[in-house]
Amino acid sequence: MAQTKFDKQVEESADSLVRGIGRILAGRDLDGVQRTDATFWRAGTSVLPKVEGKVRRRSYKPGWRRLSFRVALGAGVWETGYLATQDLDATVHQTQELWDNREQALAALESCGIGAASVLTVGTAAYMALTRERRELMREWVTPLHEALHRPLGLAEQTDPRRYLHIPKNFSDDDAEIRIDLPGHLDFSRDVVADRIKQKLALEGMTFDWHPEGRKPYVRVKKTRKPPAKALFKDPKVRELVAKAPESAPIIGVGAGGRIVSVDLDADSPRTSWSTPPPAAASRPPCAASPARCSTTARSCTSSTPSGSPTRGPTASTASPTAATSPTSTTSSSSSGRSAGCEPGSPTNSASTPTRKPSAPGC
Repeated sequence: MAQTKFDKQVEESADSLVRGIGRILAGRDLDGVQRTDATFWRAGTSVLPKVEGKVRRRSYKPGWRRLSFRVALGAGVWETGYLATQDLDATVHQTQELWDNREQALAALESCGIGAASVLTVGTAAYMALTRERRELMREWVTPLHEALHRPLGLAEQTDPRRYLHIPKNFSDDDAEIRIDLPGHLDFSRDVVADRIKQKLALEGMTFDWHPEGRKPYVRVKKTRKPPAKALFKDPKVRELVAKAPESAPIIGVGAGGRIVSVDLDADSPRTSWSTPPPAAASRPPCAASPARCSTTARSCTSSTPSGSPTRGPTASTASPTAATSPTSTTSSSSSGRSAGCEPGSPTNSASTPTRKPSAPGC
């Protein structure tokens, strides 16, 4: 038996009703069009391809939140209808009284309306004042950056920029941090994305920390912290740092963020040594007699000139394999015709082979 037109309408209505109930319970749009990648438990971050028109913010919410709102709204309407029909005679009587005293009811509604309008106006003004900087940020920086990035990242133009561009109001400060959520397919050029971020935000000296792993890839953008242009000893802070530094690790500079740059002379400094060839047996000085001691301590010699005035200085030119390549290693020539004694000096490396023979016995 063929279906009549009425049967087809009933079937279509029943099918639409079932589909509508299913969409309500699933937390989806009632028209059945899926506009974002939101699921029942996870909020959406981007608009699906081939979606036309403006996408409302509610389309990004997870299904369970939309279902909760719909259940609460439906429960409120149901409760209101239930209370109104519980005692139908009392409801009709109250409605009749309001109609008979409609002038007083309108006066009460007028007073309540003025109060509600005042509260609404003050609340709106406060909201506009508190969100002014955020709206300016969206208008001047976030939206233009979204227009430059949505194509390289493969996102739809209707995507809400606030869903993946997390830019603070003080993004130009040195300690600010910008986070940009990336699409899971990672089918984009990092150089292009980084270049457009620098150009649209007018930033220089940025560091890009890419995190492609996991379900939510992102890139963190920070400003490269630069050291101060100069550090003067007359600065009280620099004086305090120098005073607190240990003697074996003097300060040689100040890095980014006030970080101290120092070198540990006991462990890191290059060293060299002074030694002499074996002198005459009658006058063997302590340096030549005990090269082991000279390997740990530099020796400077005090000699006497013919006029009798004492002079100080090394007696031989020495070099070692380590000293030849060390930037702080030193060499000096011998002074002939002097008789000298050695005294401790600066730390050095092991003894080295002399490259020049002194003309007279010395250290």
